[in-house]
Amino acid sequence: MKIRGIGPWTVQNVLLFGLGRPNLFPAADIGIQNAIKRHFGLNDKPTKEQMLEMSKEWHPYLSYASLYLWR
Repeated sequence: MKIRGIGPWTVQNVLLFGLGRPNLFPAADIGIQNAIKRHFGLNDKPTKEQMLEMSKEWHPYLSYASLYLWR
């Protein structure tokens, strides 16, 4: 079902904040992209694929890493 204005970003945030999912990494979120860029000292924003590769070691606690990166 499609609802206008409800996309992957909204769903991921509901899962993370509303349902408390412990292993969710919103790689398309601009704040997370910028935080990963700063954290790893990159010159450009990372691609979704790069971010997923970099975050592998944070499993099964990706949500906690996301919250830390958003700070």
